[in-house]
Amino acid sequence: MQRILGYLRKAVQEFDLIQKGDRIAVGVSGGKDSVVLLTGLCRLRRFLGVSFDVVAITLDPGFGGVETDYSPIAALCEELGVPYIVKRTQIGEVVFDVRKEANPCSLCAKMRRGALHDAALEAGCNKVALGHHYNDAVETFVMNLFNEGRLGCFSPKSYLSIKKLWLIRPMVFAPEKEIRRAAEKCNLPIVKSKCPADGHTNRETTKEFLRQREREDSGFTYRLFGAMRRAGIDGWGYPDRPVRKKKPDAIQDFVIEAATAADLPAVAPLAAELYSGSADSLQAEFAGLLARPDAALFAAKQQEQIIGFAQCQLRHDYVEGCSTSPVGYLEGVYVSPAFRQAGVGRSLECACEDWAKKLGCTEFASDCALKNTESRHFHDHLGFAEMEQICCFMKPLKESTED
Repeated sequence: MQRILGYLRKAVQEFDLIQKGDRIAVGVSGGKDSVVLLTGLCRLRRFLGVSFDVVAITLDPGFGGVETDYSPIAALCEELGVPYIVKRTQIGEVVFDVRKEANPCSLCAKMRRGALHDAALEAGCNKVALGHHYNDAVETFVMNLFNEGRLGCFSPKSYLSIKKLWLIRPMVFAPEKEIRRAAEKCNLPIVKSKCPADGHTNRETTKEFLRQREREDSGFTYRLFGAMRRAGIDGWGYPDRPVRKKKPDAIQDFVIEAATAADLPAVAPLAAELYSGSADSLQAEFAGLLARPDAALFAAKQQEQIIGFAQCQLRHDYVEGCSTSPVGYLEGVYVSPAFRQAGVGRSLECACEDWAKKLGCTEFASDCALKNTESRHFHDHLGFAEMEQICCFMKPLKESTED
């Protein structure tokens, strides 16, 4: 559950999902996603620093005309100390028996959303939290693209002007496998859906498509999610920076080279922007670094002008739990502001990775400005995973492949 809390806090902070005094209705279907969301929000209240109330609401669709037993969810809510409301409906009968919908998911979802919003208002709530996660977001993006021919996805946060309710999705950064693991580890009660269409939907087909693509091309899902964020689709952009329309015109034909002693007078002033210390002292430090076999310094050049640098070294026993081989460690990377957002930083980081792989490293770590939002975006873009418990970013190094 610790990882889930990290994902929840990240979403709440990035998208400003929760404010002091909020009363949040959590839609609890009984599945793993909604149960983990409910448990996570209740635990998040302990350390988020913002006081808010949680109400659990379940809508029983009444599939097959039979009421579902939600007593395990009621017991969980009592343990968590949150009010629990169960609304019995006839949605299942309307969708499957009266309307006999060939594609029932759309109508069922609309009716359930309407009923949930009404129940939330009756309970005095100003926000409704849903359990959509990271994989749901990518699947929705793919379905909209291939089925409807448009770029779109649900938003992390949206305002329903008619109902005067905010709709929030605090688990949008949480991968489904982490949610499943948390539910199993915490032994949370799961009430299986009785929907006749369960497991036979377009979303399930999309899940299988993405699983297959992931098997053939590792990181496929991650890159789709990153594309959504960088494009700022439907509120998914980074809140603290504008959507980049195009790369700066000035970035052309830059090269990455191992720095030499002749480069140090130009590298040192850039380093002074990143590190504390004078350019003279840093130049002397870098001169010693060039002589070390376990460290490297790379420079980004455009027409002989140095526009950025990266410093890396080998670290042994960097963090507990890493492999026994040395860990490649990104000490620092800096690109002059006029030359950013055009792949220079990524190219510098890749040069450091290649250097580490040649020395036998299987993992690559960095804790560069861990609390800096821009740094977090940079590392996220490069495929690092943030290891909050040890305050660093970490990624495995893949073996190089020949064309």
